[in-house]
Amino acid sequence: MSIARHELPPAPRRRIRVVPRAKSDPFPVTGRGTFRPRSLLVPNLALASEQARKNFRLRMSADLRHIFDQLVKMIENPVQDLPWYHRLGTIVASLRNTSERSIPMSALEEALGPCSSVLAKSCRFVKEYPGDEDLRSLSKTGTTWTLLTLAFSIKKKTDRHRILREAVINAWSPRELYAQIHLRFPTGRRGMGGGTAR
Repeated sequence: MSIARHELPPAPRRRIRVVPRAKSDPFPVTGRGTFRPRSLLVPNLALASEQARKNFRLRMSADLRHIFDQLVKMIENPVQDLPWYHRLGTIVASLRNTSERSIPMSALEEALGPCSSVLAKSCRFVKEYPGDEDLRSLSKTGTTWTLLTLAFSIKKKTDRHRILREAVINAWSPRELYAQIHLRFPTGRRGMGGGTAR
């Protein structure tokens, strides 16, 4: 016995997720397997929804809420120069150290908005350049935040500052600096930068 066409259940439709590429992304995908270091991408500093911030804030003590509110104000008005990222890292570290249980970066990402790698790298920035004199020494290289995060993999600061000065003088793009670091200071792993603290 044949079944009428209209009696057959509709075929399931496959859902295809399309991820748009930001206009400012200077590194288009050129083929399958293309390596695009996360450190070269534009940092996500978009503020999380008001509801997400409210839910996270309700679970905090009064002291932690005060620190959290400072972070929200910073992200609402990003400057994205070295002093701004240093201040961001200082407040993030303070929030995590004040809490009885260390707050995962992934939880801060959901509550604040900026990706966890940005928050982790800002904390690393403060750890490696804790004082004003350290920050002034770094600023003399003329580096930007993006270039600095690429150079975090270089352990000796003298080597790091030398290549950053060279990058600024020669107007290297992030991709060019990444290539030079990979050539001169091979780490044996893919990707560079501060990584993501858990």
